[in-house]
Amino acid sequence: MDATTVLLERFRDDFAAGRDFHYGIFTRDEREVLGGTGLHPRIGPDAIEIGYWLRETATRRGYASEAVARLTRVALEELGVSRVEIRCDPRNTASAAVPRRLGYRHVTTLEANALTPAGEPRDTMVWAQTAAELVGPRRE
Repeated sequence: MDATTVLLERFRDDFAAGRDFHYGIFTRDEREVLGGTGLHPRIGPDAIEIGYWLRETATRRGYASEAVARLTRVALEELGVSRVEIRCDPRNTASAAVPRRLGYRHVTTLEANALTPAGEPRDTMVWAQTAAELVGPRRE
C-alpha cells in the first residue's frame, strides 16, 4: 500500500471513531484538490481546534476563510463545543488573517512552543471564538 492510501485510511478510521475529522477543500467542480481542513479535538474538553492548509496556487482567494467559517459553525452550533481555536505561526500572515477576518479573538502567543520543519523553535498564535462571539445569522 502506498503512503497516500495509508494516510487516507487513517483519516477515514479516525473520522469514523470520532477521534479527528479531516476534510478536503476542492474546486467547485470537485476535480482539483486545493487543500485540506479539519476539526481536531486535541485542545481539551468542550473545545476543538480548526486546522487548514492550501496549495500555494490556491491562496488569497477566500477558500480557507470559507472553509473555516463553515467549520466554526459546525463546531459551535452542531457539535456544541463551547470554544473553537485556531493556532498558527505568527510569521504566516496569510494564515493569521483567516481568524482575524472571521472575528476570532487573539488570545495569546505561545513562545517557542513548536518547531519549524527545519527543527528551529517557533511561536504559535492562539485565536479563539465562542458561540456568543459567532458573527452572522444562526442556523436553524
